[in-house]
Amino acid sequence: MKKVLVFHSWGIGDLIMATPMLRTLAINGYKVDLFLTSETNSLVIKNAPFINKVFVGRSYLNIFLFFKRYDYLISTACIDPKKVKLLNFIINAKHVLTGIQLNNEHRIDTNLRIVSPIVDKYTRHCYIYNDANENILKKYLKKGKNIGFAIGSGSKQKYKRWDITKFRKLIQRFDANKLVFIGPDERELEDNIGHLM
Repeated sequence: MKKVLVFHSWGIGDLIMATPMLRTLAINGYKVDLFLTSETNSLVIKNAPFINKVFVGRSYLNIFLFFKRYDYLISTACIDPKKVKLLNFIINAKHVLTGIQLNNEHRIDTNLRIVSPIVDKYTRHCYIYNDANENILKKYLKKGKNIGFAIGSGSKQKYKRWDITKFRKLIQRFDANKLVFIGPDERELEDNIGHLM
């Protein structure tokens, strides 16, 4: 069985969009390990049956642990291919698969395109860890219309956030049960929008 190390350095949403790629590798017979740069990201793929091991390293020095252990080093979408090839000088995998996002291409399709040279069967099915004891939706959803808003983008990419006053206006327009999703990097947004939930 060929061993694959998939490198992901983006956020939770991007990781969810990479899960079809991870599943695709597994159904094609690859043993898939995943290297993340954020502990928070690991929560959404907890217990994923198609991943052998998850490694979290805040420092790229941790990458030395993977020297000559893999047949393939694969990056998820939008990681600079030059950066991935430099990483492979340390890892020394036999092959590197990486790619850039094309205009108007969905992130799932970019990830699947990256692995297309080594797979025959594909799935577009995403994975998100869900446990009955931790099911937020069962706790908060009510009868009638429920609308969710993801208002943040992580502390390193605050420039991507829509202005909070625009979110306030948008949320107020809906007569529904409103769920606002924020992550640990976005706690400061809670004070500005908490009363609208």
